[in-house]
Amino acid sequence: MDDLEELPKGKWFCRTDCERIHYVLQKLLTKEAETVDDDELTFVREKQKDKEEKEKEKEKEKEEGDKDNNEKENNVISDEDKDIISEMKFVLLSGKNATRENRPMLTQTINIFHVNLL
Repeated sequence: MDDLEELPKGKWFCRTDCERIHYVLQKLLTKEAETVDDDELTFVREKQKDKEEKEKEKEKEKEEGDKDNNEKENNVISDEDKDIISEMKFVLLSGKNATRENRPMLTQTINIFHVNLL
C-alpha cells in the first residue's frame, strides 16, 4: 500500500481483495433478511448459554458479597427470548441506506455497542 498524502476521491482500494470485500458487502446490503442455518444458530445458543452462566455466577457472587442486592443486570435471556432464538435472521444494515423498517434495528445495534464497548 502506498503512503498517501491525502485520501483519494471516489472508490479506491488498496488491493483487489478489498475491492472484492466491498463488492460482496454491497450485494449483501440489497438482500432481504436470511434465516440463519442450524449450525450457526447452535453456535449462537452456546454463546448465549455461556453468557447466562457467567451472569448467574456474577449474581451469586453479588449475593455473597456486601454489595447492594437491589441492582440486577438484565443481560440474562428470558424464557420468551429463548423461543425467539430458535429462529434467527441475518441482514446487513447500513445507515446510508436505512429504511423506515430497519432504522429501529440500527438504533438498537448502536445501543448494544455503546453498552458493551464503553
